[in-house]
Amino acid sequence: LKPNARLYTITDVEDLHQWHLAKCNAHPMFEQLSEAELKSDKAAEAMVTETEEGKKVARAGNAKYSAVFRRLPDEEVEGR
Repeated sequence: LKPNARLYTITDVEDLHQWHLAKCNAHPMFEQLSEAELKSDKAAEAMVTETEEGKKVARAGNAKYSAVFRRLPDEEVEGR
């Protein structure tokens, strides 16, 4: 990913979501977006509400687990 690009994850499997969080949070190149940042990200909202998979999970009444990470610029990664 290019610096400042975003990595979007979504699943209806909580164990997989926890794995996504653990791996991305442990990696020095990624930083999880805050709740405030997520509110202004239309793509994050769309992946939960507008994708076919998201709609299917909603119809089934199942939970959706999502997270968004930002790829840090190289100069920020070097200091981590």
